[in-house]
Amino acid sequence: MNHYKYIINTSSAILLLFLCITIYSCKKDKCKNIVCQHEGICNNGKCQCPQGYEGSNCEFHSITFLYKTWIVTDSVIEQPIGSVQYQNYSYQCSINPSMASSISIQNNIASILNFGSPFFLNSIKATYSNNIITIARQAPDADFYYISGTGTITSNEINFVYLVETSFGNYKVSSHWK
Repeated sequence: MNHYKYIINTSSAILLLFLCITIYSCKKDKCKNIVCQHEGICNNGKCQCPQGYEGSNCEFHSITFLYKTWIVTDSVIEQPIGSVQYQNYSYQCSINPSMASSISIQNNIASILNFGSPFFLNSIKATYSNNIITIARQAPDADFYYISGTGTITSNEINFVYLVETSFGNYKVSSHWK
């Protein structure tokens, strides 16, 4: 009789063990088909993005750090002789999601107001990709003053070099945002 009890207990334990292994191994891996970019980590089917990235697969550079008050220092590197001589000048530019007139980035296109002060009154259009802001040649005030240039985002700073073309010569400016 004890022999039957031993067989039943052993069989029950093996069956229980088999069921546990089967049920546990059949759990679906929610991260199996998820590819997190930029060193993001999948957790329970969703990517946890590292700082500076966002999106369902961490595919977009985050721009939320842009939403603050920037202290901008512009240094004129080159300027036309005999024209208005600009030296270094500083100004503030407040950027936040509700200030569409200051900056608005949608589909990697930015509209920046007060950029290049004192040269421009209207917004300047720029594109953003991989921590590079590119300003294509444009005349935002329709007054024959053109601007073009690039900016690089590093940590919490932006460094631009841009060119302002005027009818009396060109100004090359280095701009530091922090």
